[in-house]
Amino acid sequence: MLEQLSNIYELHRTLCTAFPANRDPERILFRVEDGKESHIVIVQSKGLPDWSRVNEKDDYFIEPPEHKPFTPKVANGQALVFRIRSNPTVKKDGKRLGLIKSDDQLEWLNRKAKAGGFDLVQLQVVPAGIVNAKKAGATLSFYSVTFQGALKVVDKDKFIETLANGIGSGKGMGFGLLSVARV
Repeated sequence: MLEQLSNIYELHRTLCTAFPANRDPERILFRVEDGKESHIVIVQSKGLPDWSRVNEKDDYFIEPPEHKPFTPKVANGQALVFRIRSNPTVKKDGKRLGLIKSDDQLEWLNRKAKAGGFDLVQLQVVPAGIVNAKKAGATLSFYSVTFQGALKVVDKDKFIETLANGIGSGKGMGFGLLSVARV
């Protein structure tokens, strides 16, 4: 597991083994939360995973994974607290470039919020540095930022779609999972 945490692409590949290969490929969203004694991996998917397929490779889990249904019920005007690990980027000359300046990151998040059916009410920005992934012999680098705070739903249908699909680029590398909770 520690080896995979240093190569987020391998973690993504391992998580994908929990989903049947005979189905259409499904986008899974995930985020690694650093704990004091261990790491927690949060996974969101449309289909139900079979975690025993992951555990066959290794004694992967400290505790059995929990399953919770994803049935968000939100209303326009509702306030929620949120957390998202993001890879804020802009496309320039066909290449995706990381946004490093805090003003650019805030502008990026405000654009995503508007398109995603919510307004930012309160925000804390935690730069998390560079995340590297090795894929097909190449090293990919992603600039990581965690945004957390409070939001207000302005278009519940767009917001539910945003929750299901995630925000931004790098979703296969552990970015874009928007987690929310009631205030």
